[in-house]
Order: sequence, then structure tokens, then C-alpha cells
Amino acid sequence: MQRGWGNWSPFQGELEFLPGAYDGYAADRQCEERPFDYLPELPLVLEFAGRYGGPILDLGCGTGRLAFALAERGYDVYALDLNPAFIVRAQQEAERRSPSVRERVHFGVGDARDFRLNLRFGLILMMDQAFKYLLRHDDHLDCLSCVRAHLKDEGRFLVEHRCLFKLPDAGPGDSYSFVEGGQEWLGTDCYDAVQQVGVSAFQAADDLTATPTLQPIRDFTYAELSLLHRVVGLELDEVTSDLDERQPTTTYFDAALLLKKCEPWRWKRGQTG
Repeated sequence: MQRGWGNWSPFQGELEFLPGAYDGYAADRQCEERPFDYLPELPLVLEFAGRYGGPILDLGCGTGRLAFALAERGYDVYALDLNPAFIVRAQQEAERRSPSVRERVHFGVGDARDFRLNLRFGLILMMDQAFKYLLRHDDHLDCLSCVRAHLKDEGRFLVEHRCLFKLPDAGPGDSYSFVEGGQEWLGTDCYDAVQQVGVSAFQAADDLTATPTLQPIRDFTYAELSLLHRVVGLELDEVTSDLDERQPTTTYFDAALLLKKCEPWRWKRGQTG
């Protein structure tokens, strides 16, 4: 029997064929978009790190910008990312840091849906909307279950979610162009309102014969997130919105949710609330 909601949609299986948004993503490009000194979430993270202590686990750590900032402030940090190129770059950067930082920060290739560390953490982080790259309910439940299993009893999970104000336009839009890394790119977006998955396709403007890069992203309503958390045994403790200061016209906002352990919710036949 399949866990979670299962194949409730005829399109559910198609999600398995979409690439991860950061599979094969170049570390140089990641460093350009998220340089080591880009730390809008650091004051909030430090506030909670001060309350709940370490060690700290950074899931979806990228090239380590937040992990290094925490290690520089005396915290022991374990940082995982699914992209091996990101971890190689993080380890290279660690060699340029002070000996004390190198001793405190530990990088590894790891999947947020399936990791096993022989540690329990005072604070687990999943920032920069990394959770939105998990597309299926089973992915979400696996990730949240792993997080709960690695939290200390009084620990907290700080996760930045992408929450919808309203559904985006459902159909494919017109193509558009943008410049990134000194190069012009062409893009187009589509959105599947049933799956709550948007896919952006990008292609270098000077090579239109190349296969476009696909970047799928999962959207959430707050009610859906609340249920996912509750099923695995997590509940809301605090919320801080919009770390990236999105414009008021956007269809979503960034919610940094601080979650704590609770008893998992068990549905029983006949139960309505």
C-alpha cells in the first residue's frame, strides 16, 4: 500500500519524470546567485540558534553560505545537499576558512527525504524555499519524518515555505527573456493547478537547438502544510513571513515556520475533525 495520498491524480506519475530543479546545477552559477555574503535569513536563524542551541543541521545547504556563517559564530553545523557539485564547492571553500570554522562545519551529499545521522539537533534548517523542490506528498512526508527523527525533544525545525495567495495562471505563458551571468536566456512558464506544480523552461538565447532546462516547483496552501506537519508529528510554534521581501503583487509569500514536536495525528474511521 502506498503511503500518503497515493496516485490520487492521473498526472501523479508524470512528476517522477521531472528533474529536480537543482540536479546538475553548476556550482559557479549557484555562487553567483547566492554568494557567501547573501544572508537575509541569518538574524532570524541566529535568534533561534541562541534559544535552542546546537548542533545545527542545514538541509539543502547549497554551497554552504549559511553553514559557514553559523560556524563562524561558534556553532557545530552539519550541512547536506543533493547536488554533489555544491558540496565539492563548499568543501573547497572550507579550506579557505579558518581552522576553527573547518572544525565546526561538516558537509556531505544527502537527500532531505532519506538521511540518517547519528546525531540529534537543537535546530534543523531548510531555508531559501528548498522544500518547494519536493514535488509529491510522499516526498514531503519522508522529509518531514526524517527531520522529526533527528530533532532533540525540545529542538525546532525552521523551514521557509512558499505559500500561495492564489493559484497562478494555469496555462503556458508567453516566452520572455532575461540576462543572467552575462548571458541572455529565453524562458516560458506553465502551471498545473491539479498538482500545484509550476514548471519553468529556460534556454540560452544563442543556442536554440539545445534542450531546455526544466525547473519544477511545488506550491502549497498553508492548510495543506499544516496537515502535512501534523501527520508526522510537528506543529507550528512561530511564523515569520517574507524574508525576501516579495512585491505585494506576487501570487505567494515566503513563510519561515518554526515547528516543534508533537504527537503524530492519527485519523480514525468516522473522525471528522
